[in-house]
Amino acid sequence: MATIKDVAALSGFSTTTVSIIINGKAAEKKIPEATVAKVRDAMVKLNYRPDQNARRLRRSAASKPMIGFFWPMDYNSTLLGDFVVTMANSLLSNSFDAEIRIELFTANELRGKEESLRSGEYDGILIGATRERDSAFLDTLETTTPIVLFNRRSDRFHSVCVDNGRLGEQAAELISRKGYGECALLRNEIGYMAMSERTKAFLDACGRLGVKVRDEWIFRGTGSPAGGEAAVKGFAELGDRPGILFCEDDFMAQGALSGLHRAGIAVPGDVEVLSIGMQREENMDYLIPSLSTISIPVREMIDSCVRILRDAAGRSLPSPGNIICESRIMLRESFSL
Repeated sequence: MATIKDVAALSGFSTTTVSIIINGKAAEKKIPEATVAKVRDAMVKLNYRPDQNARRLRRSAASKPMIGFFWPMDYNSTLLGDFVVTMANSLLSNSFDAEIRIELFTANELRGKEESLRSGEYDGILIGATRERDSAFLDTLETTTPIVLFNRRSDRFHSVCVDNGRLGEQAAELISRKGYGECALLRNEIGYMAMSERTKAFLDACGRLGVKVRDEWIFRGTGSPAGGEAAVKGFAELGDRPGILFCEDDFMAQGALSGLHRAGIAVPGDVEVLSIGMQREENMDYLIPSLSTISIPVREMIDSCVRILRDAAGRSLPSPGNIICESRIMLRESFSL
């Protein structure tokens, strides 16, 4: 197993300089980026991983592994809180006594966190909701820290996903099965990768199944209840409305239900509503009417992520692979067969 002395010898710098870089203090000590790059390259070539036991002795929580949870600031903050609570519960159920540190980043600017991702500061890293430039950056990232991606497939890192294309197809199949030949669509104005994959598959499947989704029946808003309520006003103003409204996410769908009620449009009497679900499933039971969803199994996915990170901390991590979790069709009052 490579040591810090091996990294120093290969890079051509002192063990002190290498130690500073490994501990993520290169910027603080004003070490040139060229030096940092050479040391990191040496770490990768030697497959060097910092001695986590020694690092823990220098940390306040000496015996606990440190997990970095990277989350984009433009993604729903309510989901972030739910993710952290679910992750903490999963740590307990998997007997993994670790600390979680949240690192927020600007969407498509994950590169700005390169120092944290490469420094070896963490025993494992979980990254959620990356966008296109973030994923392209990760394709080039060289690090010895185990990384798990949430709902993003990767050939280089571990990932836990759903089949986003299949989710979109399921929605179209349910709508076609109910006998609808036309459908309106509520979209998040921010094009997240997984969401865009689902909606593209939904529109493609609608085309195959003979369900029309005209451009004038597509309404956009922010990915929040307020955004959903604002966006659904356009749908409510249509003279000849489709009988079914499909929502890209359940936060927008919550607002859509409110907006339809305010407009005097009954759900499910005048229009049915179906949504992709990211929130806790029980949250949908208490809406009026309760919301039908094709749900992403967030708890199950986070549990799989935690098990991978636990194995990584125990140095028994296998080669990177993708875990695919199954979505769940949860039909309630807003749409039924």
